[in-house]
Amino acid sequence: MYAYKAVKQDFIASDNLIGLMHKFTGMVNLVIGIMIEKNLTSRNSVSKETYHMLREYDMPSYYYPEAINKAVALVKTYRKRLKKKQKATIPHVYRPMLATYYGFRISNGNLMIPIAARTYESIPLNAHTLKVISAVKVHSFALSAYTLSL
Repeated sequence: MYAYKAVKQDFIASDNLIGLMHKFTGMVNLVIGIMIEKNLTSRNSVSKETYHMLREYDMPSYYYPEAINKAVALVKTYRKRLKKKQKATIPHVYRPMLATYYGFRISNGNLMIPIAARTYESIPLNAHTLKVISAVKVHSFALSAYTLSL
């Protein structure tokens, strides 16, 4: 059984990370558009349809599955609202974000995030974050422009 624990830390994203976040947001929006246009519902069919298109974004492939997962979750919520006859607008991600559960590592008190092939961006973790994650295995991370969540 996994222990679920989350910790947030403030940080300022570098230009490399900001660019990566904008690409990730673009990938999520592309997948949302394709899902709605082709009426795709299952994660598997969405992956088969969109995975090759995500290569155009020139990002490490670690981020593809999470972009697909985020898009599927947003479209699923949108469709539930439509079924219940509630107000629903086609989902679109506006804020830059970045998330994955592959390819990152924590070493020497830093979170190492892949930004290109064998190239990593280092984010120093504060003492509180290191203390919280010392007892558990980190399975994923999420970044916004000013926040890191592990």
